[in-house]
Amino acid sequence: MPILGLVILPLVVSFMEGVKWYHLFALYNVALPLGVLYLSRSILRTRPTGYGDTDISENNPELRKHRNILFKVGGKEYQLHPGFIAVTVFIVFFMIESVR
Repeated sequence: MPILGLVILPLVVSFMEGVKWYHLFALYNVALPLGVLYLSRSILRTRPTGYGDTDISENNPELRKHRNILFKVGGKEYQLHPGFIAVTVFIVFFMIESVR
C-alpha cells in the first residue's frame, strides 16, 4: 500500500486542481511514514518472538574445528579463519582500486 501511494501521489498533481506543494509534503513526509510505522508495528506485534540460536559446537568439541575453513595439504589438515580471507580479499581489491 505505501508503494502504491508513492506511485499515485505524483499523478494527483496532474489530475486534481487545487493541490499545493504542502499537501504532497504532508502526504509524503508525514502521513506515509506514519502509515508504514503503524502497519509494521502492528504486523510485528502479532508475530511470535524468536528464540536465540544455539551453537552446537559449544556442546561437542569435535565440531569446533568446523567453525573455520578446513583444507588438507600433503595429508595434513589446516584451519583458516573466514575473517582472514575476507580481510585479504578486501586488501587485494583495495590495492587494485588504489592503483587505478
